[in-house]
Amino acid sequence: RWGPNPTLHRETPTGRAPVFLCLKDRRPIMTNDLIAKAAIDRRLAEIITPVIEDLGYELVRVRLMSGKETTLQIMADKPDGGIEVDDCGAISTAVSATLDVEDPILDAYTLEVS
Repeated sequence: RWGPNPTLHRETPTGRAPVFLCLKDRRPIMTNDLIAKAAIDRRLAEIITPVIEDLGYELVRVRLMSGKETTLQIMADKPDGGIEVDDCGAISTAVSATLDVEDPILDAYTLEVS
């Protein structure tokens, strides 16, 4: 999302896109590719973003990682920055309830919120 007449500062790209873009207010502007790269991550972001935003937070990143165990990592932040353990607990509780209903992940997984 671009505001009117943004002052653009582009960091050195890593991979296919810049790490972040800063506008006048120096807040990073995250694109959907940075929040969720894989198709399952994008689907999970569609499901959990409204839940996280209803609690007053912003989704920073979501990753479903598989290996010996499957882990769903969710990174969130407050609009003004900073997140506490109690915030992570509230997000975890709300997101868990929504994911139990939507059931987009086939295997058992561990939910990590930071």
